[in-house]
Amino acid sequence: MDEGYAQVVELLKKVSPLAVKHNITIVIEPLRRAECNLINSFAEGCKLSADASVPNVKVLVDFYHLTVEHEPVENLLTMGKENLRHVHFANPTGRVYPNLDDEADYKPFFDALKKIGYDARISCEAYVKDFDKEAERALAFFKRNW
Repeated sequence: MDEGYAQVVELLKKVSPLAVKHNITIVIEPLRRAECNLINSFAEGCKLSADASVPNVKVLVDFYHLTVEHEPVENLLTMGKENLRHVHFANPTGRVYPNLDDEADYKPFFDALKKIGYDARISCEAYVKDFDKEAERALAFFKRNW
C-alpha cells in the first residue's frame, strides 16, 4: 500500500506541469472500499493532494461514497475550502438520482458546502431507469436544496 501510494504521489507530480500548461486541475475522487483500496475518503484525498504538493491537484467529494464510508461531513468544513473542486451526488440507497428531501440525510452535506462557500458544479453520478422523469425530479430536488 505504501509503495502504491508513493507511486500515485510521484505520478501526480509528473503530470502536474503538463496539466498546469493547459490550465487543468487534476481532481482526486475518493471511492468506497468496495471499489478502491487506496483513497476512500475526502480526508485521504486531501492528504494525497497535500503529499503531491502541487497547486493544481485538488479533491472531489461524492455524497454517495462519503455516506457509504460513514465519513463525517465535518471533514468538508475543515478541509473543503482549500481542497474541494467538484461534487458528485447520488442517493446512497441504490446509487440513484436524488428525489425526496428526506430519503437520506442530505441537509448536513448541503449546509457544509454552503458554509465553505462552494459555488461550482454538482453532477449526478447515478443509475437511472427513466432519464427524463428522474432527471426532472433530481433537478427539482437540487433547486429546493441548493
